[in-house]
Amino acid sequence: MRSAVSNHYDVVVVTDAHTLNDRPPLDAASIIHHYNWVWCNLITQRSIRLARTDELLV
Repeated sequence: MRSAVSNHYDVVVVTDAHTLNDRPPLDAASIIHHYNWVWCNLITQRSIRLARTDELLV
């Protein structure tokens, strides 16, 4: 995602398509929430849209 934005692409982040497990400091749900928040609040000139899978398959 960061690479795409850096290369001037607009991005759609699929918020329920993360692939990770619990880590020692945080569980997977907390990590997903953190990254979705970071991407939603990233300061950039590019478009970053966050959407669930079901929103994109309509």
